[in-house]
Amino acid sequence: MKVCACCILKMENKYIREWVEHYKSIGCDNVILYDNNDLDGEKLEDVIEDYIDNGFAIIENAKGKQQYQCIAFRHCFDKYRKNYDWICLLDADELLSCSDIKTFLNNEKFQNFNCVRVCWRLFDDSNIVEANGDYSMLKRFNTYRNCRQCKSIINTKFDIRSRFSPHGPLNVNCCDVNGNKCWSHNEFIGETVSDKNYQVWINHYYMKTIDEFVTGKMIRLYPD
Repeated sequence: MKVCACCILKMENKYIREWVEHYKSIGCDNVILYDNNDLDGEKLEDVIEDYIDNGFAIIENAKGKQQYQCIAFRHCFDKYRKNYDWICLLDADELLSCSDIKTFLNNEKFQNFNCVRVCWRLFDDSNIVEANGDYSMLKRFNTYRNCRQCKSIINTKFDIRSRFSPHGPLNVNCCDVNGNKCWSHNEFIGETVSDKNYQVWINHYYMKTIDEFVTGKMIRLYPD
């Protein structure tokens, strides 16, 4: 089995190394990064040059593009589906909770579905006002709420022709992380982590500290 994690990112240099190392640690064969920074903005090689040089991080140029996230996900599926059995469509502030992604995906329950929908845990600022030089998502934040919104891990043996949203392909045959068929036409699954006692979810660090939210995300807006 071969698995990759794909994301589009902008102004994420402080966090992208942790993201890359996380997906390497859980068993991904590669990460594919769509660099959506401004033409004169951050340079990924400043923080993950070693992962680029050894081929683990594959960079796709999306600099200066607008409204590009869905296009990037579609491009990733079309270009790389023959190289991988599964493609995880994610953001740079999303960390999958499982310890071994191949063990998780090696489940007969998933084999006849186009994709697995994985719901979010939304982490807030945990009452931290400033980063003060600490840029670890995993270590800093511990307060969250469960959410029915989700992201997708795509089974590449199926040719998906439907439209992609920022959360994955729409109108496809999909299941939740327990292998139960779920809604195919939108970006939500039926129940949250706590409702179904899911053992795998996505930690979505959408806010980070208050200072970072104001000086980063409110300026950057969305990486698309």
